[in-house]
Amino acid sequence: MNIPLVILIVLLVIVVLTGLLSVVFVFYAIRAKKDRMSLYDEGTEQFWIDETLEGKRFYEETAKDVWTTSFDGLRLHGYLGMNEKESHTYALVVHGYKSKAFDMGPVAKHYYEMGFNYLAPNQRSHYLSEGKWIGMGVFEKEDMRGWIDYINSIDSQAVIFMHGISMGAATVMMTSGEKLPDNVRLVVEDCGYTSPWDEFKAQMKAQFHLPAFPMLYLTSFTSRIIAGYGFKDASAKDAVARTKLPTLFIHGDKDTFVDFSMLDILYNAAGCKKERLVIRDAIHGNAHMVNPELFWSTVDRFVRENLQ
Repeated sequence: MNIPLVILIVLLVIVVLTGLLSVVFVFYAIRAKKDRMSLYDEGTEQFWIDETLEGKRFYEETAKDVWTTSFDGLRLHGYLGMNEKESHTYALVVHGYKSKAFDMGPVAKHYYEMGFNYLAPNQRSHYLSEGKWIGMGVFEKEDMRGWIDYINSIDSQAVIFMHGISMGAATVMMTSGEKLPDNVRLVVEDCGYTSPWDEFKAQMKAQFHLPAFPMLYLTSFTSRIIAGYGFKDASAKDAVARTKLPTLFIHGDKDTFVDFSMLDILYNAAGCKKERLVIRDAIHGNAHMVNPELFWSTVDRFVRENLQ
């Protein structure tokens, strides 16, 4: 038996299988859902279904469909709600990973009841917005700049703030580190991750019991080839270190999807005016449900204090 040849064949098989597995991971993690038009996935817990339906009803009553074009030519959709009381303040509310604008309905409704307007985009590759690949904030931060420009195009007196959940929170943090118009005043981030790399590293360990090396490195490389970006191409942690926008950092202490430890990493990295809110017993994305009084009293105060 030619042992060196056998070893070479085994190594080649491992390389090929690892490469194929990286493609599978890319499609699993960042490929848009086949049916982007479904309101919610089969098996979704009832409290999330209730939020989605509540958001849908609220937008139908108060919003109109608006569209913009992304920097790379995608047609992006959003819901624009102009308050019955004349207002020039706009809440840009941004949903999370494999979610949709409907799921931000309760947040948009709260700001609407405060007397503000709202814009709730469907992020690229979600629901009515075009796109094949989810950008994890890498591309979406540029989309948010586009939505900010849209608001400014319809209202020369606009004052804007951003509120995001999960990937939406990472997106608004990444956006805050970019050069923005002076009328963008503050950020509320709820359970955002430090970077796509950190989030996928944690999930690869939690879901598949795999270390970052070599699988995540190869998957990031494969993503760059297929989707046009690598997982280290943007970082919320780096962005909050650059931003001057006052930022409220919120996280549930029972969050296992975006680990609770990321809250302190982001908060400590931020060089802006900042506050930190921990909601006890909240899992991922439901802090506003678990303790709405503490959540909204803190958010409302922070928003009002920093709008001017």
